[in-house]
Amino acid sequence: MYYLIKLKKAFLEILFPPVCLSCKRHITEQENYLCHLCATKIFINKTLICPVCRARLADNRKTCHKKSLYLLAAAAFYDDETVKNLIWRLKYRNEKAAAAPLAKILTEHIKLTGLIGATGPLKPKNTILVPIPLHPARERQRGFNQSFLLAEKLAENLNLTLANSLLREKNTKPQAEIEDLKKRRENVVDCFIANNTGEIKGKNILLVDDVSTSGSTLNEAAKVLKAAGAKKIIGLVAARAR
Repeated sequence: MYYLIKLKKAFLEILFPPVCLSCKRHITEQENYLCHLCATKIFINKTLICPVCRARLADNRKTCHKKSLYLLAAAAFYDDETVKNLIWRLKYRNEKAAAAPLAKILTEHIKLTGLIGATGPLKPKNTILVPIPLHPARERQRGFNQSFLLAEKLAENLNLTLANSLLREKNTKPQAEIEDLKKRRENVVDCFIANNTGEIKGKNILLVDDVSTSGSTLNEAAKVLKAAGAKKIIGLVAARAR
């Protein structure tokens, strides 16, 4: 049976050779949906960010605004055309394969910042991955939650626990459709609730989403997680707006 599956896969790759999700060049299976050339062009950030003033944090541990509920770990910038293309394909073209290269970018960012490990601010045994949830109606419409797919891949890459510890109660308007920053904040007020406080209490949390623009969604989610007993929260996104 295994031999037949491999044979079928090889036959399909002859008929439909895999191509880079960004530039459409033919790629090998090892290139993971993104060709080497496109992958090496992506600038991956080496520091965490203060979510309030967007200053780089030299030690990747303390924010310059102590009242902030989380630190921002943004792997890349949203104006990077390759990263933007991958996110667009994942969210709006339903190409779930794009989650793999995005998770790889996130994994590389975590390694470069030293975020998790013996000397990092987070220890693996006390850290969980929590994806930003979609409202059930929105998830049914899309067919999946892109943040969950990213968190799922990261759980595999980093050997961390994935927990659906948040629920989205309000079916809010997509943040991308709102330009005014004040209205963005108002749009997500009280839209999340904690799903399982037992998973959250005393844990460090990597709060996973695809993009951070104003930070309103991450801040609202972090507020709920903190109230449920979470310790340190890192908002982990594939890209952020400059």
